[in-house]
Amino acid sequence: MKSSDNIRCIRKYEKKDGTITYHAEVRRKNAKPLRESFSTLTQAKNWVRKVESSILEGKHVPDNKARKYTLSDLIDQYTRLHLNKHPRRLKDQTPHLNWWRDNYGTRVLLEITPSLLVEAKEELLNGITSRKSPRTNATVNRYFSSLSRAFTLAYQEWQWITENPFKRVSKLKENGGRNRFLSREELHTLLAFCKKSRNPHLYGMVLISASMGLRHGEVAGLQWKHIQNGFVTLETTKNGDSRAVPIPNQVAIYLDKIEGGKTARRVFISIQRPIKEVSTIDDSEIIS
Repeated sequence: MKSSDNIRCIRKYEKKDGTITYHAEVRRKNAKPLRESFSTLTQAKNWVRKVESSILEGKHVPDNKARKYTLSDLIDQYTRLHLNKHPRRLKDQTPHLNWWRDNYGTRVLLEITPSLLVEAKEELLNGITSRKSPRTNATVNRYFSSLSRAFTLAYQEWQWITENPFKRVSKLKENGGRNRFLSREELHTLLAFCKKSRNPHLYGMVLISASMGLRHGEVAGLQWKHIQNGFVTLETTKNGDSRAVPIPNQVAIYLDKIEGGKTARRVFISIQRPIKEVSTIDDSEIIS
């Protein structure tokens, strides 16, 4: 295809709030035009050059699939081929994907542009959660991350689209929060109070969490089959992976003192099994 077969133009638009956008368009012979919006004139010019260059070199992928498949089709494909293999991710991402489906599910993939995603970002920020609270920047980023992975697969593996539009939309700045660590003295005071608790498992759960860096859910769901050869193997972590954590001496002593441990599936169960001589366990080696 010669360059004369293409008609290109860039139009400047100014919104009521003073924001300026540039709409670039490349019209092709015997094909539907390609359009995109940008915040700067330089970006618009670069996009036009890139599109024309890929067309001339024969590298431009036909957009038939991007015009055929909708966002709902992509979500279905992503869930069936990827998420169903990872139950934890399926549970976490399904509410996010349902929001995209409800609001943009009928849009064909070619219509999911960076400018549309910016509008979706504002809609998410101005909306409220099921708990009637505003969405934070971090929450909105999770919504975008969930769908971005589906678009990455659509681009790299399924060849439904020519690029991932999420790559051109910046993430919102998240508040890092404040990390607070207990001092050595505070930790020993906490463990001393846990020993006096009527809950026979509270001390052990805090001991394991503090000395091994495990999350509450990981400790509460800990099973005896996970404990082997001086290690705790976590089969499903927050990231969907597995990892092995060495068992410190004070935790090993605690676990040995739990009666009936080998006959139960979980380490911490609702039935209150007695623990021998909890007060004699030396937890002074825990590093704060």
